[in-house]
Amino acid sequence: MNNLFLHIENNKVVGTNGVFAMGYVVQLAERYSLGQEDYQAINDLWNRALKDMPGGAVFLKQDIFQEAEFDTRHLPDGNYLQRETKQHFKDRPFLAHKCHIFFVLPPGDTFTTKITNPFKRLNRKKFERFDDRINVFINTVEQAVNFLNGGRINSGRAFQIRSFEAGEMVDYYDYYFNNFQNDFVTDRILKSGYIQIGDRLLGAICTRDEEHMPESFPELQSDRNFSTAKYKFYQNIGDLLGFELPFDHVYNQIIYFEDNQKQLAELRRRHDLLKKSSTFDPQNKVNAGKLGVLIDEIAADIDSERLVRTHINVLFYGDNEAEIKSRRNQITEKFKSVDIKTRQPIGNFLNSVYCNSFYLFSGNFSDQQMFYGHLSLATLFINNCTNYKNDAQGVLLNSRIANIPVTVDTWDEEKKYVRARNFMIFAPTGYGKSFFANHLFRQYYEENARMVLVDLGGSYRKLAALYPEDTAFIHYREGTAIGLNPFDLQGDKLSASKIEDLTEFLITHYKRDTRASENEKTALRKIIEAYYEQGGAQSLLKFIEAVREHKDTLLAELNIRKEFFNIEEFLFAMSEFEPGGIYDFLYADESNENLVRLKDKKIIVFELDEVKDNPLLLSIMLQLISSVINETVWKDKSTRGYIFFDEVAKQFKFKGVLEKIEYFFQAVRKQNGAIGIVLQAVSQLPESGEFGQIAKTIIENTQVLYVLHAKDYTALKERFGMSEHAFHQMSSLTSDFEGKNKYSEIFVMRGNQHQVYRLEVPEKVFWAYQTEGAQNEQLMNIYEETRDMEEAIDKYIKKG
Repeated sequence: MNNLFLHIENNKVVGTNGVFAMGYVVQLAERYSLGQEDYQAINDLWNRALKDMPGGAVFLKQDIFQEAEFDTRHLPDGNYLQRETKQHFKDRPFLAHKCHIFFVLPPGDTFTTKITNPFKRLNRKKFERFDDRINVFINTVEQAVNFLNGGRINSGRAFQIRSFEAGEMVDYYDYYFNNFQNDFVTDRILKSGYIQIGDRLLGAICTRDEEHMPESFPELQSDRNFSTAKYKFYQNIGDLLGFELPFDHVYNQIIYFEDNQKQLAELRRRHDLLKKSSTFDPQNKVNAGKLGVLIDEIAADIDSERLVRTHINVLFYGDNEAEIKSRRNQITEKFKSVDIKTRQPIGNFLNSVYCNSFYLFSGNFSDQQMFYGHLSLATLFINNCTNYKNDAQGVLLNSRIANIPVTVDTWDEEKKYVRARNFMIFAPTGYGKSFFANHLFRQYYEENARMVLVDLGGSYRKLAALYPEDTAFIHYREGTAIGLNPFDLQGDKLSASKIEDLTEFLITHYKRDTRASENEKTALRKIIEAYYEQGGAQSLLKFIEAVREHKDTLLAELNIRKEFFNIEEFLFAMSEFEPGGIYDFLYADESNENLVRLKDKKIIVFELDEVKDNPLLLSIMLQLISSVINETVWKDKSTRGYIFFDEVAKQFKFKGVLEKIEYFFQAVRKQNGAIGIVLQAVSQLPESGEFGQIAKTIIENTQVLYVLHAKDYTALKERFGMSEHAFHQMSSLTSDFEGKNKYSEIFVMRGNQHQVYRLEVPEKVFWAYQTEGAQNEQLMNIYEETRDMEEAIDKYIKKG
């Protein structure tokens, strides 16, 4: 055992200096995910959790920020695009972050007026008196941690906290005093303005007493780097000293708890001394006035607020003296921005700040290095944000911090975020919605999902060409047979679900823009069932022929009243699909060859651009696609299924189309799947009348949104019931296509969780997704020659 520790049990240790400590690892909220209400809620959580700490206790929060290189070993490399992505992000520099909290109980008096040797051992008598206090302290700390762990903000849990393990508590000593790494042990040499630790230099900037603080602090302030006249992001003081310092540093937040009345008495004593000496130094008079205001505020709130002392410091590293000086100035400027006058410790004072920021020694700071205030003031200095977090599985996007790849789970198997997985993509023309959709579907394919993509604009030809063995691409041209036969049972027995499917199929043909009544649906179900029971051929045209042949007796034989089903109306409408009718080409071939070749495909693309302006043909095609979905996707409950409608919003004016989309959104609830649509604006979803009610149903069944851009973010916020911060996040969307690492930004909402991500891809992946422009046509021409999309992309890039 390290000779610094007398006893270790899980996350609890007793040092040879008599200090008892408990350590925890904390996962904070993602940076940029917190709105004004979230910050206020988190600050309240800290205050409520810490307010009952016993007198003499110390709370240390240690945020470690280290320059690192992104490790891509966990990224897949099984195909062309995966290998390019893995190589592209390999060793990408970023600022890694870890957060630890320690609850510390020193054995005796906490504060001193001089530098103290932190390694001094404690005598036996003091230990014996200390045992009872430890037991009470453990109970208080565990209650506080449980409270924090259960704390909620708008997006869910505010913190995820786990206890240190025994080995971690011990190893933390070497980790801390060896440049926050565990690979080797090094020596420390104290210089005048810095400490040399191995081949690196360490400096510090710390706060002083309350006389060097402003009279008050705002609870929150605007994040100047992410706020404009159109949108506002917030931060507290702690955020200034985290990711905004883009170099190796440790941000220490230390809070000391004592008896309120004792601390107030000490403040009054200091106030008297300053008043008495004010004639010798005018500054003493100023400080006495500031301290008097503080005393009055504390005295007024002494029963409801906890009075504490706080010490804040930033330990920072550099490779040479020039870096140390530059980084010291950057830190000082951050403190100046909130009107705090800091101290730059050197010599023994620097060594004291460094050593006393280790958890077992954190009770050894002198009282001149701390400032008085309410606990609610101290918690304003707590950093509440960390890097973007990875889900266990999902789609690869990028964080706003250095564009580091992040795994985002939009399927949510455990339903932590959403109850309905259906999604919408919002973006006007030219803002990359098809590009982004290709990015999603390519990764869904890699996760072994099955997809049916209904394309009205030719956006998924490349996706189909990249995975030809697993893709079926059906480009429907008016005047040609569909090659799909819903009446074909494929060797199965007639089921209730099949009857229901055929009923909807027939209704689409003969009711068209009007809804079928429940009586009409029931009548059709009876007729279909009777047709198959009597050995009818598995063909739409033969079905129509049989109904016509028995029209005079059919309804009576099946006990269907004439007012329930107009058989003449049915036959008249269906005559357009029989030989000689305007649409007789649709079912001229009932071989069902397309369905046969679709069955084993993971990606099925229906390109319907040639029928997108014909409401009847488009409705029929959507209903036929529904039959395909039933046969190829829904039957296999073990596999995820995605149904996607691209650029279909313009066809919402066709009632039958909107009803079909509504049907899919409702039907998917019983399946292992999700429905997605692309919209240029939320105004494309009708708000009033019968169409408005259908749109409302679609919205209610949609909990995942991807917003690339919008002209009216307020309308999006109101239609989907978003928070104020979600509005500001959407309003902050931007793109950079000129810099070294080109990217676009996407707002992603998953239930109550919402964040802005970036999409950065390597060059080869870019050309795999790009769907428009003369350059894309050149690439597709090369593909027509090679019939190999990977080879075509390589040739195009080499040629360019």
